[in-house]
Amino acid sequence: CGGSGDGQKTFSIRLGRPSGGHRVAAVWDVTPSCTIEAELRTAKEFLERLIDSSVDAILAADMSGKIILFNQAAERITGYTAEEATDGMNVRVIYGRGAAEGVMRALRSNDDGGQGRLSAHRQEIRTKSGEVVPVSLSAGIIYQDTYEVATVGLFRDLREQIEMEQRLREAEDRLLESERAKVAAELAGMAAHELNQPLTSVLGYAELLCQRLPRDDERLRRPGEIILREAERMANIVKQIGRITKYETRSYSAQTMMMDLKRAS
Repeated sequence: CGGSGDGQKTFSIRLGRPSGGHRVAAVWDVTPSCTIEAELRTAKEFLERLIDSSVDAILAADMSGKIILFNQAAERITGYTAEEATDGMNVRVIYGRGAAEGVMRALRSNDDGGQGRLSAHRQEIRTKSGEVVPVSLSAGIIYQDTYEVATVGLFRDLREQIEMEQRLREAEDRLLESERAKVAAELAGMAAHELNQPLTSVLGYAELLCQRLPRDDERLRRPGEIILREAERMANIVKQIGRITKYETRSYSAQTMMMDLKRAS
C-alpha cells in the first residue's frame, strides 16, 4: 500500500486468462485497508518512541516470565541490551527468583493497589555486572478478557536519590553539631564566669587557712591542704570550661554520654 492522501486511491489488480478465453482483470479498491494499515503503523511507531523516551525503565513479560519488551531506560539501568533481554531472557534474571514470585503474589492480591496492580514500592534488581540496584517498582497484569496474558513493570533507579538523602542527613548532622557547639560554648562561658568569682573566694580562704594552721599539727593541716588542692582542681576545670569551642563527648557508662572537656576545649 502506498500513500492515499490528496484523494489518491490504491487498487489491487489480479490478471488471469481462462483457457482459450480473453484476458480477465479483477480490480479491488483497497484504499480503506491501506489507510487503516498506515494508521496502525503510525500508531505503533509512536508507541515505540513513547516507550523508549520514558525516563522510567519499562519491562514486559509473558506469563511464563519471558521478556517481550525492554525499553532504553531498562537498558541503561540493567546493562542488558533489548536484544539480549528479549532473546529468551526470563524476568527472574532481573528481579531475582524469589523477588519475581513475590511481585506476582502481590499483583494477584487485593493489597498495594488492588488485584492486577502494584503501587510503587522499594525493590532491588540485579544488573548484568551483578550489581544490586535499589529501584522504585510499579507493576501490573495485562488481561485479555479475563485471562492473564502478560505483566509489565516500571522501575526507577533510586541510587542518586539515596545518595542525595545520605548527603542531606550528613549536612543535617553537621548543622546539628554546629548548633550544639555554639550552645555548649555559650553555656560554658556563662558557667565559667558565674563560678569563677565564688571559686576565687574559696581558693583565697583555703590558702589563708593553710597559712594559719600550725605546721606541726598534721590532724588540722591535712584537711586544709585537701580543701586547697581540690579548690585548685576546680579552678582548672573552670578554666577548661571557659575554653570550650566545640561539642565533644565520651562514654561515661553503658548508657550515658558526657562532655569531654579536654577534646572540647
